[in-house]
Amino acid sequence: MKLNSEQRKIIELEPAGPMLVKGVAGSGKTTVAIWRIPFLMNNYCPEKDDRILLITFNKTLLNYIKHQYQKVEEDTQLKMDMLFNQDVDVEISTIDKIMYRYYQRHLKEEKRTLQVVDNRFRYKTIIEVLHKMSEQYPDVKTLTPKNGMFLLDEIDWIKACNIQDLETYQNVDRIGRGNGGHGNPQKLIKNSSVRKAIFETMEAYDQPWITRISSTSNTEHLRPGTGTAKP
Repeated sequence: MKLNSEQRKIIELEPAGPMLVKGVAGSGKTTVAIWRIPFLMNNYCPEKDDRILLITFNKTLLNYIKHQYQKVEEDTQLKMDMLFNQDVDVEISTIDKIMYRYYQRHLKEEKRTLQVVDNRFRYKTIIEVLHKMSEQYPDVKTLTPKNGMFLLDEIDWIKACNIQDLETYQNVDRIGRGNGGHGNPQKLIKNSSVRKAIFETMEAYDQPWITRISSTSNTEHLRPGTGTAKP
Protein backbone atom coordinates (compact mmCIF):
# COMPACT_ATOMS: atom_id res chain seq x y z
CA MET A 1 0.00 0.00 0.00
CA LYS A 2 1.43 3.35 -1.03
CA LEU A 3 0.80 6.29 1.26
CA ASN A 4 0.48 9.92 0.25
CA SER A 5 1.85 12.79 2.30
CA GLU A 6 -1.53 13.56 3.93
CA GLN A 7 -1.95 9.95 5.04
CA ARG A 8 1.58 9.82 6.48
CA LYS A 9 0.95 13.04 8.38
CA ILE A 10 -2.16 11.57 10.05
CA ILE A 11 -0.51 8.22 10.74
CA GLU A 12 2.40 9.87 12.52
CA LEU A 13 0.38 12.25 14.69
CA GLU A 14 1.17 12.11 18.39
CA PRO A 15 -1.57 10.36 20.39
CA ALA A 16 -3.53 13.08 22.21
CA GLY A 17 -6.97 11.67 22.89
CA PRO A 18 -9.77 10.96 20.41
CA MET A 19 -9.14 11.85 16.77
CA LEU A 20 -11.68 11.95 13.92
CA VAL A 21 -10.49 11.30 10.38
CA LYS A 22 -13.03 12.38 7.75
CA GLY A 23 -13.02 11.57 4.07
CA VAL A 24 -15.12 10.26 1.20
CA ALA A 25 -15.35 6.55 0.41
CA GLY A 26 -12.07 5.30 -1.02
CA SER A 27 -10.00 8.19 0.29
CA GLY A 28 -7.81 5.91 2.42
CA LYS A 29 -9.22 6.20 5.96
CA THR A 30 -8.97 2.46 6.56
CA THR A 31 -5.42 2.42 5.21
CA VAL A 32 -4.49 5.15 7.68
CA ALA A 33 -5.93 3.12 10.56
CA ILE A 34 -4.03 -0.01 9.49
CA TRP A 35 -0.69 1.78 9.14
CA ARG A 36 -1.16 3.60 12.43
CA ILE A 37 -0.90 0.26 14.28
CA PRO A 38 2.83 -0.30 13.55
CA PHE A 39 3.53 3.40 14.14
CA LEU A 40 1.98 3.21 17.62
CA MET A 41 3.73 -0.10 18.33
CA ASN A 42 7.08 1.34 17.36
CA ASN A 43 6.80 4.64 19.22
CA TYR A 44 4.19 4.49 21.98
CA CYS A 45 4.02 0.93 23.32
CA PRO A 46 7.04 0.45 25.60
CA GLU A 47 5.30 -1.69 28.21
CA LYS A 48 4.68 -5.43 27.97
CA ASP A 49 0.96 -5.05 28.70
CA ASP A 50 0.35 -2.34 26.07
CA ARG A 51 -2.57 -3.19 23.79
CA ILE A 52 -3.95 -1.88 20.49
CA LEU A 53 -7.55 -2.47 19.39
CA LEU A 54 -8.91 -1.75 15.90
CA ILE A 55 -12.69 -2.05 15.63
CA THR A 56 -14.78 -2.23 12.47
CA PHE A 57 -18.50 -2.71 11.90
CA ASN A 58 -18.86 -5.86 9.80
CA LYS A 59 -17.11 -9.12 8.96
CA THR A 60 -16.48 -8.20 5.33
CA LEU A 61 -14.45 -5.15 6.27
CA LEU A 62 -12.85 -7.11 9.12
CA ASN A 63 -11.46 -9.70 6.71
CA TYR A 64 -10.21 -6.96 4.39
CA ILE A 65 -8.46 -5.13 7.24
CA LYS A 66 -6.82 -8.31 8.53
CA HIS A 67 -5.56 -9.11 5.03
CA GLN A 68 -4.17 -5.60 4.54
CA TYR A 69 -2.62 -5.56 8.01
CA GLN A 70 -0.84 -8.82 7.26
CA LYS A 71 0.67 -7.17 4.18
CA VAL A 72 1.73 -4.18 6.30
CA GLU A 73 3.39 -6.56 8.77
CA GLU A 74 5.30 -8.18 5.91
CA ASP A 75 6.32 -4.77 4.50
CA THR A 76 7.63 -3.62 7.87
CA GLN A 77 8.85 -6.96 9.25
CA LEU A 78 12.51 -5.94 9.48
CA LYS A 79 11.70 -2.84 11.52
CA MET A 80 9.28 -4.80 13.67
CA ASP A 81 11.88 -7.46 14.47
CA MET A 82 14.42 -4.82 15.42
CA LEU A 83 12.37 -2.17 17.14
CA PHE A 84 8.83 -3.17 18.01
CA ASN A 85 7.71 -4.41 21.38
CA GLN A 86 6.75 -7.95 20.36
CA ASP A 87 4.60 -8.33 23.49
CA VAL A 88 2.09 -5.74 22.29
CA ASP A 89 -1.35 -7.32 21.91
CA VAL A 90 -2.98 -6.20 18.64
CA GLU A 91 -6.63 -7.12 18.20
CA ILE A 92 -8.72 -6.44 15.09
CA SER A 93 -12.39 -7.15 15.66
CA THR A 94 -15.99 -6.14 14.93
CA ILE A 95 -18.01 -4.02 17.35
CA ASP A 96 -20.58 -6.83 17.60
CA LYS A 97 -17.96 -9.33 18.75
CA ILE A 98 -16.56 -6.89 21.33
CA MET A 99 -20.00 -6.12 22.73
CA TYR A 100 -20.92 -9.83 22.82
CA ARG A 101 -17.77 -10.56 24.79
CA TYR A 102 -18.56 -7.92 27.40
CA TYR A 103 -22.16 -9.13 27.58
CA GLN A 104 -21.00 -12.69 28.19
CA ARG A 105 -18.66 -11.42 30.90
CA HIS A 106 -21.58 -9.57 32.50
CA LEU A 107 -23.72 -12.72 32.49
CA LYS A 108 -20.92 -14.70 34.09
CA GLU A 109 -20.40 -12.09 36.81
CA GLU A 110 -24.13 -11.95 37.50
CA LYS A 111 -24.41 -15.76 37.30
CA ARG A 112 -27.05 -15.65 34.56
CA THR A 113 -27.55 -17.73 31.44
CA LEU A 114 -28.10 -16.47 27.92
CA GLN A 115 -30.59 -17.70 25.37
CA VAL A 116 -30.52 -16.23 21.87
CA VAL A 117 -33.97 -16.13 20.28
CA ASP A 118 -34.26 -17.84 16.91
CA ASN A 119 -34.91 -15.37 14.05
CA ARG A 120 -37.69 -17.55 12.70
CA PHE A 121 -39.48 -17.30 16.04
CA ARG A 122 -38.94 -13.56 16.00
CA TYR A 123 -40.57 -13.27 12.57
CA LYS A 124 -43.46 -15.49 13.67
CA THR A 125 -44.03 -13.20 16.64
CA ILE A 126 -44.15 -9.99 14.58
CA ILE A 127 -46.61 -11.60 12.14
CA GLU A 128 -48.92 -12.54 15.02
CA VAL A 129 -48.68 -9.00 16.39
CA LEU A 130 -49.37 -7.46 12.97
CA HIS A 131 -52.60 -9.43 12.57
CA LYS A 132 -53.85 -7.91 15.82
CA MET A 133 -52.54 -4.38 15.21
CA SER A 134 -54.00 -4.24 11.68
CA GLU A 135 -57.44 -4.58 13.26
CA GLN A 136 -56.68 -1.65 15.56
CA TYR A 137 -55.29 0.46 12.70
CA PRO A 138 -57.23 -0.61 9.58
CA ASP A 139 -56.23 2.55 7.68
CA VAL A 140 -52.46 2.05 8.20
CA LYS A 141 -51.46 -0.06 5.21
CA THR A 142 -47.90 -0.50 6.52
CA LEU A 143 -49.12 -2.96 9.15
CA THR A 144 -49.28 -6.00 6.89
CA PRO A 145 -47.39 -9.32 7.08
CA LYS A 146 -45.56 -8.56 3.82
CA ASN A 147 -43.87 -5.66 5.64
CA GLY A 148 -42.81 -7.87 8.54
CA MET A 149 -39.05 -7.60 7.90
CA PHE A 150 -39.32 -3.86 7.26
CA LEU A 151 -41.08 -3.37 10.60
CA LEU A 152 -38.62 -5.60 12.47
CA ASP A 153 -35.84 -3.46 11.06
CA GLU A 154 -37.64 -0.32 12.21
CA ILE A 155 -38.09 -1.80 15.70
CA ASP A 156 -34.36 -2.58 15.77
CA TRP A 157 -33.60 1.03 14.85
CA ILE A 158 -35.90 2.47 17.53
CA LYS A 159 -34.22 0.32 20.17
CA ALA A 160 -30.72 1.04 18.91
CA CYS A 161 -31.44 4.78 19.22
CA ASN A 162 -32.83 4.23 22.73
CA ILE A 163 -36.08 5.96 21.81
CA GLN A 164 -38.36 5.31 24.77
CA ASP A 165 -41.51 7.30 24.07
CA LEU A 166 -43.87 7.94 21.17
CA GLU A 167 -43.34 11.71 21.12
CA THR A 168 -39.61 11.32 20.49
CA TYR A 169 -40.19 8.78 17.73
CA GLN A 170 -42.84 10.99 16.10
CA ASN A 171 -40.38 13.89 15.80
CA VAL A 172 -37.07 12.20 15.07
CA ASP A 173 -35.55 12.43 11.59
CA ARG A 174 -35.83 9.04 9.93
CA ILE A 175 -33.29 9.09 7.10
CA GLY A 176 -32.87 6.09 4.84
CA ARG A 177 -36.27 4.50 5.31
CA GLY A 178 -38.60 3.29 2.58
CA ASN A 179 -39.61 5.56 -0.28
CA GLY A 180 -42.10 3.16 -1.81
CA GLY A 181 -39.58 1.43 -4.06
CA HIS A 182 -38.73 -2.30 -4.17
CA GLY A 183 -41.97 -3.16 -2.34
CA ASN A 184 -41.11 -1.09 0.73
CA PRO A 185 -43.63 1.22 2.43
CA GLN A 186 -43.69 4.93 1.75
CA LYS A 187 -41.52 7.31 3.75
CA LEU A 188 -42.36 7.39 7.48
CA ILE A 189 -43.75 10.91 7.89
CA LYS A 190 -43.28 12.71 11.20
CA ASN A 191 -46.25 13.05 13.59
CA SER A 192 -48.29 10.51 11.63
CA SER A 193 -50.65 7.70 12.43
CA VAL A 194 -48.16 5.37 10.73
CA ARG A 195 -45.44 6.15 13.26
CA LYS A 196 -47.92 5.85 16.11
CA ALA A 197 -49.02 2.44 14.83
CA ILE A 198 -45.40 1.26 14.44
CA PHE A 199 -44.46 2.36 17.95
CA GLU A 200 -47.46 0.59 19.45
CA THR A 201 -46.63 -2.47 17.34
CA MET A 202 -43.18 -2.46 18.92
CA GLU A 203 -44.72 -2.31 22.40
CA ALA A 204 -47.03 -5.21 21.56
CA TYR A 205 -44.10 -7.14 20.07
CA ASP A 206 -42.16 -6.65 23.34
CA GLN A 207 -44.88 -8.10 25.57
CA PRO A 208 -44.21 -11.83 24.90
CA TRP A 209 -40.52 -11.35 25.68
CA ILE A 210 -41.23 -9.44 28.89
CA THR A 211 -43.57 -12.24 30.00
CA ARG A 212 -40.97 -14.91 29.33
CA ILE A 213 -38.21 -13.00 31.13
CA SER A 214 -40.32 -12.31 34.21
CA SER A 215 -41.40 -15.95 34.41
CA THR A 216 -37.79 -17.21 34.39
CA SER A 217 -35.93 -16.24 37.53
CA ASN A 218 -32.32 -15.99 36.38
CA THR A 219 -32.47 -16.56 32.63
CA GLU A 220 -31.94 -13.55 30.43
CA HIS A 221 -33.35 -13.68 26.90
CA LEU A 222 -31.45 -11.67 24.30
CA ARG A 223 -34.14 -10.38 21.94
CA PRO A 224 -33.08 -10.00 18.32
CA GLY A 225 -34.81 -6.63 18.57
CA THR A 226 -31.93 -5.49 20.77
CA GLY A 227 -29.26 -7.00 18.53
CA THR A 228 -28.39 -10.68 18.39
CA ALA A 229 -24.64 -10.35 18.06
CA LYS A 230 -22.86 -13.67 17.79
CA PRO A 231 -19.13 -14.19 18.23
